[in-house]
Amino acid sequence: MSTESCRSLFNRQQTLMLLDLYSDRKHRFESASYKKKLLWEEIAKEINERLDTTFNSQQVEGRWKNIVAAYKRHKKDQNTSGRDKKDFEYETQMNELLGKRHDVVPVCVIANLPGRPDEDQSVTLDEPATPPSTPSPSSSKGRKRKRHASGASSVLDFLKEYTEVQKKNKEEKRKEVKEMHEEKMSLFKQMIDAMKK
Repeated sequence: MSTESCRSLFNRQQTLMLLDLYSDRKHRFESASYKKKLLWEEIAKEINERLDTTFNSQQVEGRWKNIVAAYKRHKKDQNTSGRDKKDFEYETQMNELLGKRHDVVPVCVIANLPGRPDEDQSVTLDEPATPPSTPSPSSSKGRKRKRHASGASSVLDFLKEYTEVQKKNKEEKRKEVKEMHEEKMSLFKQMIDAMKK
């Protein structure tokens, strides 16, 4: 059964119970120690027992994914200027469950990529995102591009440094493996010499 058809299967009471049961198990969902499939099966079983329904784990998980996707769209729409304030039916519960996740409410969004209409704008991580203002006569496009270039150059510097560290770690690991190999070969040689005697 597709996740799209699951949306019509769940009423408000069932959805609220799903959110509540997910909340109870949130730490387990975030842990690598637990199998997600088993957690969805637990939730489906409990919903079925409490509300006399017949949902399977895929339907419950599909409903969760639909709610998360709708919540992300809602958050994105609310952060877009010019949009009217809209209500999201499960906003309070979802804010509690996912409000601090950076994939839902990003700290910074780079929306102005080269080739787009607002190309002269730049967003950096150490500045709060602000709406574009009209440039004053004393400011120049070169200055903005320089700030953008310095942001790009800091990313390049970071990537170069990261690459160097990775190369160094790889080289150290290679040396360690080589030493271990030489030790093993030495031991084998000693064993062979001992067997010859």
